[in-house]
Amino acid sequence: MRVELFKRFDYFPTESSEHGAEYVPWFLHDPEQVERFRIEVDEYLRRSEDNLREWEELKTRLDAGEDLEVERNDELASQVIHALETGREIEVSGNVRNEGLIDGLPEDACVEVPVRVGADGVRPQPFGELPAQCLALNRSFLNVVELTVRAVVEGSRDLVYQAALLDPNTAATLSTTRIVEMVDAMLDAHGDLIPEAIRRSS
Repeated sequence: MRVELFKRFDYFPTESSEHGAEYVPWFLHDPEQVERFRIEVDEYLRRSEDNLREWEELKTRLDAGEDLEVERNDELASQVIHALETGREIEVSGNVRNEGLIDGLPEDACVEVPVRVGADGVRPQPFGELPAQCLALNRSFLNVVELTVRAVVEGSRDLVYQAALLDPNTAATLSTTRIVEMVDAMLDAHGDLIPEAIRRSS
């Protein structure tokens, strides 16, 4: 899928095919495309099940008082903390508020850019201008994100519907009526985890 996007848009996306396919309208609704581009649509479910299984095994061992071997790893959070504490500068890819880092995207959008971390703290690096086609791809999903955030802040179920209706992948897959029905079913399934104002406004 990433190679296909590279061929069509001239730039190679960094997300996995499974993750990247969630944000665009061309792949997941078509079984032939899923097979052709080897998009494992249940990969996240398998990963979640593996994580839960691993957690249960670990909890059982902890509850039994077993000694556990602790291994050092290079998780991003530990690298950032080390750089802040020691002043030894590193550069990571970080999600930060845009604030002019990428031209053409909203100031309050979350963007991923190079971030320098060290004695002077966390310093996102300006990226500048994206090619027009890459900017358009980003904008199409930022609309969904903005409406989703507004739905929570304003307590509006209508904005939840509108966010789902504008999601490129959902819009390519379902009719407007089916999207609204899907949102209702998902909100009901999540029950008290959904803000009360959104549940009430049905």
